[in-house]
Amino acid sequence: MKTYLRLFIITFFGFLSAEGKGWNSTTFEYLWNRYAFNTKFREPIDVTPFEIKFAQLSYIGPDTKVDYFLPLPWMDITDSDSSSISTKNKNIQSIPGLSNYRNRTLNSIEIDFYKYNYFLKYFQQNVVDIQTGLAYNRIEAINSIELPPNLPDSTGWLATPEEVSGLFEYHPIIETIAIKNSLTWKPTHYFQFTAGTFLGYSFGTVYKSSGGDRYLWGEGNRWNVSLSSALVIENKDKNFNYIFGGGFESGGAKLSKINDNKYGISPISGLNIYTYGWNFSVGVQYGGRRTSGDKGFRRIIEDDYIGAIERLGQFVRFNPSHPQINDAKELILKCEQQLSYQTYNKGMNALEDNDLEGTGYWLKQALETEDENIKTLAKFQLDKIARTIIDSVKNNINTISLTDAEKLVLKAKSYSDEFSVEADIIRGKIYLEQGDILLKNGHYSRSLNKYQEAVQMSSDLTYIVNEKEKTLAKAFLSDASKGFERGDLIFIIESLKQSRKLSAKTDAEYDDLLVILEDLKE
Repeated sequence: MKTYLRLFIITFFGFLSAEGKGWNSTTFEYLWNRYAFNTKFREPIDVTPFEIKFAQLSYIGPDTKVDYFLPLPWMDITDSDSSSISTKNKNIQSIPGLSNYRNRTLNSIEIDFYKYNYFLKYFQQNVVDIQTGLAYNRIEAINSIELPPNLPDSTGWLATPEEVSGLFEYHPIIETIAIKNSLTWKPTHYFQFTAGTFLGYSFGTVYKSSGGDRYLWGEGNRWNVSLSSALVIENKDKNFNYIFGGGFESGGAKLSKINDNKYGISPISGLNIYTYGWNFSVGVQYGGRRTSGDKGFRRIIEDDYIGAIERLGQFVRFNPSHPQINDAKELILKCEQQLSYQTYNKGMNALEDNDLEGTGYWLKQALETEDENIKTLAKFQLDKIARTIIDSVKNNINTISLTDAEKLVLKAKSYSDEFSVEADIIRGKIYLEQGDILLKNGHYSRSLNKYQEAVQMSSDLTYIVNEKEKTLAKAFLSDASKGFERGDLIFIIESLKQSRKLSAKTDAEYDDLLVILEDLKE
């Protein structure tokens, strides 16, 4: 093996190389394609059966909102704000506790039911997924605030009726049934980004007693907008994904038709709040998974155009109605144009790794491309490898086995036709040498076959082979004599026939003897 490798060490010097045209021109483009654009051919997100969202919100009234336009989660608003409460009389004392922002904090839970991509059949695209469904939301104050005392200068705030369990406190609870819309962008396999809107009918109470009774019912509406990102984890055994998201939201809720007919104890006639805060969500979704097209695009990014064509072809066959089917076909064509560079580079890489089998395979593939530059380079490399192999065999014919030498010459012929004549001459000499070895060891028939193969390879060896055949004719006669001693009639006949074929002159005695022996055999 060491000798075999030594023969080709010189083949790794002096070769030209061609730099293939990579798909990514810059490192940034490579990273963008690999990590931020690797779901080009993903499935559309079809259905989100459910998603549960937990949030902690703060709220302000309309007067404060005018100063901030859109409340955001990172704003620390601590000013006194009673504009969220409307009263029947403008002079009525408001709730002092609202000056503390901690008393304007809410817990929120939202459950989205069966959001479906209804627009999928009208808009054939998978860049963003628009889903619509029903949602239920409940917001409730974390802290209860004591109501103003029933004093003469605070007319309108009356005491809690005796039949109520405990004392009434300011503690809004608002429930909403709504239409939920979401727009999802999933640029990577594991992450997606979603913008959502929420609009629906609200109902709830403003009072809650320390004993748990709710009062001061009203109805109105609630709206909300949210932005979130989510981690997506596939269930390998099932065709759905788990989603774990987090983000922020801002919105508003209004109770305008507040009913105090039962007890008549409150001056509150409306509630109008603007909410903002962070949220966390969990859910399940169907669709959005990568396809063989995405795997093909990943191969393109890695400049593996052969693998890309295979996987993109699978995508085209099995996803004929996919919105990106035409892009996949275009990429296949572009990959075919890039294929010549990849096959040439693979051949050169195999050569660097001492892999002549791989080198020949890939460079031959490069010869079949339509790119004339690559074809020229590939032919040059194959010619040079073939030349090196033939020279190595000629220079080392006495130090390697004849079988290995023949294999190497055949390999050189498979690489290039430029040296076919020279290769055949070497093969003829190898067969001649093999015939001599067989003749020396008494294998006359096999020796004759090798001499005949040598002449077929190179007619220049005809004279030498003729002389070898004369020697073989005498050897077959010698075998016939040994056959007479052993009494092996068939062996005698075959040896005489072979000697007769190799005899330059016609001898009637051969023929007469063969006739007699054939009669005896019968």
